[in-house]
Amino acid sequence: ETAYVMDSRGKTSFVMPELFENDTARNSFLRLVNVKAENDFKLKEEAIMLNSEAKKLSQREWSGEGSVKMTSYAANKLTYEVDLKEKQLVVFSEIYYNEGWKLFVDGKEQEILKVNYLLRGAEIAAGKHKVEMVFDVPAFKKTNQISMFASITLLALLIGAVVMERRKKNKDVA
Repeated sequence: ETAYVMDSRGKTSFVMPELFENDTARNSFLRLVNVKAENDFKLKEEAIMLNSEAKKLSQREWSGEGSVKMTSYAANKLTYEVDLKEKQLVVFSEIYYNEGWKLFVDGKEQEILKVNYLLRGAEIAAGKHKVEMVFDVPAFKKTNQISMFASITLLALLIGAVVMERRKKNKDVA
């Protein structure tokens, strides 16, 4: 067992518990989190969730029967085929972000859960489903629109300057 700590200068590191017992200055470190190694954690059979996320689940036990297959991958859209014999907690190998990503099961939006500290998960009903994760941030769309408008305006000004320069050269020649 170790602890993740922060010292008085704000530097963080992992330390052994004995360091706290031998801390002559007392309270030299602020313990941020205890870290415990588990050799028997079964990734395919177990998931770790904060209580706030686990409360959103309808049950705590899952059979794990079924299949999940990624059918398309793009930076802003992931699509999966899911075939489950019964309701399951599906854990996707995608980093969890609390904003921007939306999950749709057969076109209906569903909440993305934070699983194993950094992955996305969802409770999905039995049956065959099309699951999509789409990146959708309104501010991002607005920024893209402004950028596109600015690019088109700049291109139009550049073309206008070239046309005017050519007309000026043609008048000077005549």
